[in-house]
Amino acid sequence: MIVGEVEYRHELGLHAALEVKSASPFYFDDANTASNPRSTGRTCRPTAERAGERPMREGTDAPGVPKTDIPDVLRARQKDRALSYYSRIADGYHRRVARGPLRVLRDRERAIVLELARLLPGLSLADVGCGSGFYALEAKRRGLRVCAMDAVPEMLAQLDGHVDEVRLVDVEALSVSGAFDRVICAGVLDFVADAERAFANLCGLVAPGGWLVILAPCAGPGGWLYRAEKMLFGLRVNVFEPSWLQERAHRYGLRPTELRRPLPINVALSARRG
Repeated sequence: MIVGEVEYRHELGLHAALEVKSASPFYFDDANTASNPRSTGRTCRPTAERAGERPMREGTDAPGVPKTDIPDVLRARQKDRALSYYSRIADGYHRRVARGPLRVLRDRERAIVLELARLLPGLSLADVGCGSGFYALEAKRRGLRVCAMDAVPEMLAQLDGHVDEVRLVDVEALSVSGAFDRVICAGVLDFVADAERAFANLCGLVAPGGWLVILAPCAGPGGWLYRAEKMLFGLRVNVFEPSWLQERAHRYGLRPTELRRPLPINVALSARRG
């Protein structure tokens, strides 16, 4: 999530997020939806209600989240736009974003995220929204068993054979529960249509004793600058209050342990199950 000419993060989906909802700790827009040619014909209705007012069940995966007609495949109009965009730039994406002066900032982000994740050889790790493998490949190099997940097949194709498993999946439709010792989700909540459901699903992936690390845009001047930069590419993003991330970790059965600010535009949260 570097502000600059090059799109740099690995994202899962997108929805309109220009309108600020002052009552909510993250902001998104009631965008009209459109069908996705990859979908089965159902529609997705991104919600604009305050997430904290929706009844949830603690310590559960997606089944504990009220059904809001979330599809199995990304489908909202803005998500379609993001999928198409990242499909187009997937070839050579890793090389483009790993060079130049911005690399120093990216390396700082990765160092902090991986420090929070407490990587140990032999553990299982899910990189949700892996893109071209910025985190997944480093985790594999350190001896972890890595499952790379993304909603853009062209991104996943670059990792096939370089990690233990690849999965084409939307963070809002995850169904696996308690499967991984470590879960990293960096630069993904920026673009989801239902942040509440996405967060619940991420927490559900964490095995007992495991850790979740999330990197997301932070509300404030840096976050709004990041949002403005993404709008240059026709993309709109969520920005989050750190307290929202902490509260949702508690809600879904994890214990927040640390908040860090890798860059002025973002915040990293670590949380543990058990």
